[in-house]
Amino acid sequence: MKPNNIKKLILINNYIVSPVYIILMFWLFFFNWEPFSIEEIIAHRCDLKMYLAFIWAIISLILLRWGMKYPKKIP
Repeated sequence: MKPNNIKKLILINNYIVSPVYIILMFWLFFFNWEPFSIEEIIAHRCDLKMYLAFIWAIISLILLRWGMKYPKKIP
């Protein structure tokens, strides 16, 4: 790949793919694929489960990127 293409790929990955991944994982962990609403998030602003779901979404993104960076070598 040319350096210009790599910069575009990194930009797309950091600013488009990563936030979408975090939102989808948060939706999966907190709402369990039920309809998403801002009112529910506001109503549960003191709920520990919501914050744990958000933290777990970020940790899963970090683990996904780490796994892509250092893949397992299978003999």
